[in-house]
Amino acid sequence: MKITNLMGKDVIDSAGESLGKVDNLMIDENSGSIIGLNLKEKTGTSSYEESTIAFNEIESIEDTIHVNIYKSEFSDEEGFL
Repeated sequence: MKITNLMGKDVIDSAGESLGKVDNLMIDENSGSIIGLNLKEKTGTSSYEESTIAFNEIESIEDTIHVNIYKSEFSDEEGFL
């Protein structure tokens, strides 16, 4: 899959709620592997909340990306979920 196919995809939690859209990828410089997804969630007319989710939380990638967490657990205090 091309990186451009991931950009802008909705990320959905285990309960079917949206966590935001993929805005960027985090790549391990040594291995070249994707280690995380940067997400943006619209919180107002012109404001967004940014967060990062670890790549190993991804359950499936189809038209949307499904992850193994719930929105209530979703916070970016540690930098990764």
